[in-house]
Amino acid sequence: MSADDRYEIVATATFENQAREIMWYLFEVGGSLKPAESFLEEIEQAKERLARFPYMGRMARSAALSRRGYRVLALKNHVIVYIVDDARRRVMLYGVFHQRREYEALL
Repeated sequence: MSADDRYEIVATATFENQAREIMWYLFEVGGSLKPAESFLEEIEQAKERLARFPYMGRMARSAALSRRGYRVLALKNHVIVYIVDDARRRVMLYGVFHQRREYEALL
């Protein structure tokens, strides 16, 4: 796949803030940078995969979110919530949450 075939990844401010909060939490709980660095690497790998395969995540389980086009990509312990914009060839990242969190009400 050439660079022209890839979708642009656009992270909202909310997504970036949530990712920072999770990294800070992982650093505090883990007592070292390693858990936070691992999480950041997971996010970067997910962005790379979504740029190439934007539909790899499943549709959101919530009917209301699914109707609005929200998709969910599972990571190890977290999920990325996003929408694919085919017209602009971009993936909008709207949130990152722990997999057990009820994120539907937060979007």
